[in-house]
Amino acid sequence: FSLWASSEARGAFGPCLLDAAAASQLMIAFASRLEGERQRDPNEPQTFRDKIGENVLPQFLTLTDDSTMESYKGKKLMGHYIFDEEGVAPQPVVLIDQGVLKGFLLSRRPVKGLPLKSNGHGRADPYSSAHARVGNLLILSERKKSTDELKAMLLDEIKKKKLPFGIVVEGLEAFHPEGKTGSHQTFRAKPTLLYYLYPDGHQELVHNGEIVGTPINLMQSILATSDQEEVFNFSQGGAGGNIAASVVTPAILVSEIEVQKGAEQPMRLPILSSPLEK
Repeated sequence: FSLWASSEARGAFGPCLLDAAAASQLMIAFASRLEGERQRDPNEPQTFRDKIGENVLPQFLTLTDDSTMESYKGKKLMGHYIFDEEGVAPQPVVLIDQGVLKGFLLSRRPVKGLPLKSNGHGRADPYSSAHARVGNLLILSERKKSTDELKAMLLDEIKKKKLPFGIVVEGLEAFHPEGKTGSHQTFRAKPTLLYYLYPDGHQELVHNGEIVGTPINLMQSILATSDQEEVFNFSQGGAGGNIAASVVTPAILVSEIEVQKGAEQPMRLPILSSPLEK
């Protein structure tokens, strides 16, 4: 794949290959909808509250949270802990099994219609109250492809839909979700690197582009995943404060995503040299 540098992003949509780093942000945004307290909060959309036993993802995907795991393939998981902030030992939780919603992340705070017993996910920083949160989120796939196969599938999608190009995303510098009731329930994310992939196979580097969409629709449009999972450790903000979390995820191929021009303004070169250089 050759790289051609472009100028600015333009409004576009098409199938998209997101690397594992970008996928990790989308996966944890989706999993946050499965926190128990969100199912009782009137300011939350309660998207999945009455969906137990229903298909919410493609059948080849399974999502679990297992905070008892200390490492994955030799890499330490920051989402591991012995007891949560409410003194409960974490339990492995199957959230979605082959596309079917099975359960939620639960703290000691009861939620009508959900099990009354905590599964050890009441987490908080030293300055916050406990709230059900992700620990070690694992995304398991039964439709795995090599990187070359995923790019071939992306090209097939471009040609099948008669689009001028597809989209390749590598990493996310910023991720801004909107999830409260009354909001538009979307996300806006700035990729570290964004490319347009053309039917002839060449890639064009895109500047100042953002991807936008809804986490739920995006997850439901996954066509396949890579055959290699990667581990991502980070401090995640939210209800309960900033907590350590881990995501184990492959790269994902989705049928459609939207690209828009970002708000970033071009920077002017400095008029004077830096005094540090003297």
